[in-house]
Amino acid sequence: MRESILTIPVTDIFEPKCGCPICRLRDTLEQRTVEYIMGAAMMEPDVRMETNKLGFCKTHFEQMRACKNRLSLALMLQSHLQDMQKHIFTRKKMFEGKTAKQKKVSAVNNECFVCSKVDWGMSRILVT
Repeated sequence: MRESILTIPVTDIFEPKCGCPICRLRDTLEQRTVEYIMGAAMMEPDVRMETNKLGFCKTHFEQMRACKNRLSLALMLQSHLQDMQKHIFTRKKMFEGKTAKQKKVSAVNNECFVCSKVDWGMSRILVT
């Protein structure tokens, strides 16, 4: 295979001869995405809007809690909860009934910013 800028991550994953290269690739993408979101990305408005909309799954939330930069996590959670309160728990919608609210909350709980980025990256790199 000819070396190019697109194939470097693939060749790096296949260098160690132990374990599953696809699992290593997924773990690497996951780790880089968590580091990205806990770094300077949390101050970018477009990333913040997407994290407010998608939220985080339990697994990635625990990975983010294990990082040293807890201020980033606190700021993201604050804006995510404010966004949820604005869109789900508004005064007008308090009379909707429990099932409608439960559906909206469970939809938020079933999505994750990190999972979506990892899935997007895996789909692209598996083509490569």
